Amino acid sequence: LLTQAVLRRLISDVPLGALLSGGLDSSIIVGLMSQLVREPVRTFTIGTADDPSFDERPYAEMAARHFKTDHTEFVVKTDAVALMEQLIWHHDQPFGDSSAIPTYLVSKLARQQVTVVLNGDGGDEVFAGYERFLGALVAQRVPNWMAPMGREITRCLPHQQGYYSVRRRMERFLEHAAASPEERYLGWMTYCNWSTLQGILRPDLTASLEPQALQRSFTSSYGATEGLPLLHRLLQVNFMTYLADDLHVKMDRLSMAHALETRSPMLDTALME
Repeated sequence: LLTQAVLRRLISDVPLGALLSGGLDSSIIVGLMSQLVREPVRTFTIGTADDPSFDERPYAEMAARHFKTDHTEFVVKTDAVALMEQLIWHHDQPFGDSSAIPTYLVSKLARQQVTVVLNGDGGDEVFAGYERFLGALVAQRVPNWMAPMGREITRCLPHQQGYYSVRRRMERFLEHAAASPEERYLGWMTYCNWSTLQGILRPDLTASLEPQALQRSFTSSYGATEGLPLLHRLLQVNFMTYLADDLHVKMDRLSMAHALETRSPMLDTALME
């Protein structure tokens, strides 16, 4: 099914390539493309020189070598924050995903050589690839009384730099241990809690907002799956909120900012069904 999904998206009258992060999803797409086309696939990767935990280049280079692609990479530096005004203009609204910066830049990079790219978007949504899905299922089996013990153990771990350090991940896992599965999952996805928002927004804005209203899209998605197993419910809320309101918006706005068309085989209708 995935091979057929990729094949359908290779139909093009203009130069075509792929966005390659080095993760499972985009690497699988590039691998299938390399089997279906005669010329080397043109692949594009973004990296950062500031934080190795966010640098996708090593894995992307590994995949590019394995599939013998025509590979191009771009390094994001700290002055990328200068793009903020442009990003807001292209989104037409505030947008809370910091990966908008590398998405904008890798789209600009790819458009210099191709007009259409395939990507791995949707793989985590269809195949439950996010670690937070596994975390929610594990947390469901951990008694609440074990959380204080877990916090004590976490304090003994060394402080490490990087977003994906073991200590940071354990702290995030235990942060909402006493909450319901739905509230715990939402807490893991949240950048700013209500008290933080009250500190950064103007008083007239916070006076007109309610936490329940901000979370309505999540609670309505949960409500539509009442009685289903937890993983089914999390997949539903992720599919109806994060995919639609974050990933799709980011890729659509920031690729078209450079007149680059993006296609997502992992979201093929036949595959999803």
